[in-house]
Amino acid sequence: MLHVPERRRDLRLRIARTVKIYNHLTGKYIAGKTLDVSAGGAMIVFGRHAKLHPGQRVQIGIARDARQALLASEDMLDATVVRSLPQTLGTKVAIEFDERRSMKVAA
Repeated sequence: MLHVPERRRDLRLRIARTVKIYNHLTGKYIAGKTLDVSAGGAMIVFGRHAKLHPGQRVQIGIARDARQALLASEDMLDATVVRSLPQTLGTKVAIEFDERRSMKVAA
């Protein structure tokens, strides 16, 4: 059995939270859900085809808990798209945060 070393530097938590991403190229926000989150980034799924490409700069806001509906502009983080994978019903996107974040997660 071939052992593949872990690429990630941080523990990833499988957690679904509401997300909004500001796409600087289009000037629009895109809503999605996290699949997992770490101190260094997140995997997000969008219910439609998101026009996000590797290397693209974005701003991302992640809800602090399952009840948070609105995300304030001061809660947005600068980030870079690492991967963008078209799916049958949307797009899965890997994001890397510019600054590592603590993993305080509300249930």
